[in-house]
Amino acid sequence: MMNEVYDESGRMLPLGDQFASGGEGVLYRLKDTETLCVKVYHEKPDVVQTRKLKLLRSRAEALSKVAALPKSLLFADADLSKVVGILIPFVRGHEIHDLYGTRARLHHFPKASFRFMAHVAYNLAHVFDELHCHEIVIGDISEQNVKVLPDATVRLIDCDSFQVADEGTVYTSDVGTPLWTPPELQGKNLVGLHRDVNHDLFGLAQLIFLLCFAGRHPFAGVPRGGKQLTPEAAIGEFAFAFAPKELGLPLAPPPGCPALTALPGCMQELFMRAFLKGSEAPKARPQAAEWKECLEELLKNLTACANHSGHIFWKKAVECPWCSVMRETEVDLFPFREEHTSDTSMLLKEADFITRLRSIRPHPFAIEPLPVFADLAPEALPSEPAGLWNSLQKTVALGGWKKNWLSTALDANQKALAEAEASLQSAPSQQMLVADYNREFSKLHAVVLPMLRMLSRPGHVRRDIEGDLAGDRKKYQMQEFLDDLLLRDALVSGVGLGDKTMLQSHGIETTADITEAALAKIAGLGETQVLGLLAWRKTCEGIFKYDASKPMSNSLRQEIERRVQERLEKLKEEALACERKFGELQTLFNARLRLVQAQLAQLARQREQARVNIAFLQEQLGME
Repeated sequence: MMNEVYDESGRMLPLGDQFASGGEGVLYRLKDTETLCVKVYHEKPDVVQTRKLKLLRSRAEALSKVAALPKSLLFADADLSKVVGILIPFVRGHEIHDLYGTRARLHHFPKASFRFMAHVAYNLAHVFDELHCHEIVIGDISEQNVKVLPDATVRLIDCDSFQVADEGTVYTSDVGTPLWTPPELQGKNLVGLHRDVNHDLFGLAQLIFLLCFAGRHPFAGVPRGGKQLTPEAAIGEFAFAFAPKELGLPLAPPPGCPALTALPGCMQELFMRAFLKGSEAPKARPQAAEWKECLEELLKNLTACANHSGHIFWKKAVECPWCSVMRETEVDLFPFREEHTSDTSMLLKEADFITRLRSIRPHPFAIEPLPVFADLAPEALPSEPAGLWNSLQKTVALGGWKKNWLSTALDANQKALAEAEASLQSAPSQQMLVADYNREFSKLHAVVLPMLRMLSRPGHVRRDIEGDLAGDRKKYQMQEFLDDLLLRDALVSGVGLGDKTMLQSHGIETTADITEAALAKIAGLGETQVLGLLAWRKTCEGIFKYDASKPMSNSLRQEIERRVQERLEKLKEEALACERKFGELQTLFNARLRLVQAQLAQLARQREQARVNIAFLQEQLGME
């Protein structure tokens, strides 16, 4: 094992730990530095490869912000007699697929929105633009060679394979992956093949599409009546799955994908120019500078969804495309992780609300005495009877005449007095009404007190929910384990990169997503592939070991927090509903009390009026 290497100036560089290995060589960290690393080749570079490395090294400084080009050749000894590798910048960040894949994004870029994705797409176009301006063709474009940093900047790695020319000599990029190879080069021998910028621009368009469509691949679709095409085969046939239906291409977008029309017209046009038949013509595909201009316009015209705070989209779209996907598949491609309020902050937030409800007391209704009607005048006497006989009787027997005249009125008032007194006796009393109010208040108060206790102690609510879900810890721990196993990293028999790309376009990104129901929805998956995927999940489940001492899984913690917030919000709503009921109860009984008091006052007045009338009539009858 090699312990040190020497750069072109003869300086000795001590090697640190190995951190990666590939087909061409092994990558080591350098001791005492965090910014550089070493690539040691499995085989000594030949003369042509050495010239290419020197040529790339000469452009490293100018392109240091966009690509990790070689900074120096490295030698096995201080005599610099044997080239063994290169000194390159160490780029942190994450591979670009960790951004556009939803599950990986939540882990590596938890706060990334579509705005962040669009920024990355712009910066990616800038990287391609810079390299092309310096007459470098990337050639072997791969999502694994594109690193995204937390500030949305982009840098390319594994740059010693780039194609570069000098004085008429072209140092080619002899490798490539079918999934990233343009249609016109599909199936060709890439060794010694002179590539051009138009070939690179196919890969750039694919990467931008994957960013704009949250991991959905432009050539992973469902058949329109014909046979299923793998993404690689679809590339060879220019079968852009998101093209307008009227073009008659053999593929349509998979379920749960935003429409191409969710992006500005200029971007729709650029994708069509990049992917459809005719794009293979020289200089036909959109240049990186065109993408930059269009993406800059997109970034200026983004808006937030009114229904989901994590959904950012082009403001002229008919609707939020991410909400549309959620309605169709119940999957949120841009889930927004809210920060849950802690117990203390929740208590402080709700303190006024709780205090207000706790201090509520029965309303002190006033019992009003019956009014006194001391100024009531007797009602007018009935009209005297007329006629000769009455005149004669009045003259001869005045007492009998008065009795005949006033007895009916006296009887009526005596009857009215009896009825008024009876009504007063049977009418609801104010005391009984207030007692009814106090009973209803107490019932409602007994309902709201437990709510207030739980709202005051959200920790108790959390413990109750944790107890309810205690038996699910193993299930959630396994779910988290399976969620961490990205399908793209799995070695599944019969399932290649194109198949994994198709699966991701159907929302299957991790081992946890693999279910019989989900796989049954994907046209073109053979029985062997389905069985292989299900067997892979089964194998992973068998590997899982439950650890009771392990901290609670994030998914379970999030579920607990979600339920806590849901329970507290429900308690608050119910308590506020009770508060409204307290007010409604007071209003209701206040109206009833006012009505009873008005009825009692009316009856008391009728009774007193009858008494005054009777006294007056008796006085009239007692004269002479």
